[in-house]
Amino acid sequence: MVIRFELVSAIENGNRSEVKWLSTTDILGNGLFITTNDVIDFSTQYYSDQILEKSNHTNELTQSKNIFLDIDYKHNGLGSGSWGQEQLPKHKLYFGDFSYEISVIGFNKFEIDEKNMYKLFR
Repeated sequence: MVIRFELVSAIENGNRSEVKWLSTTDILGNGLFITTNDVIDFSTQYYSDQILEKSNHTNELTQSKNIFLDIDYKHNGLGSGSWGQEQLPKHKLYFGDFSYEISVIGFNKFEIDEKNMYKLFR
């Protein structure tokens, strides 16, 4: 499933934050289960980052037959002070070393559901 909001500008959107696990499957139930030792951000798009960067408006986009999954450790909060308020400190990301673990596991949701996968691999 792609989570996307149709906007005039061709930009990445639909990000989900503080996710402990996610899964993606085809109609036969085959897919990937992704989990981490912390939380992650993710988004899914029908457009690659390169296509989005080349396009100014959504009418210039051609939907791919693939789904692009972006996984990020964290996202910086919205806002830059250019329109008024600066980001609140709790929403800012600061440069520095960090590490996290991510596991990507093949599974079939008809053999084991996501809730049980999470219990198994957390």
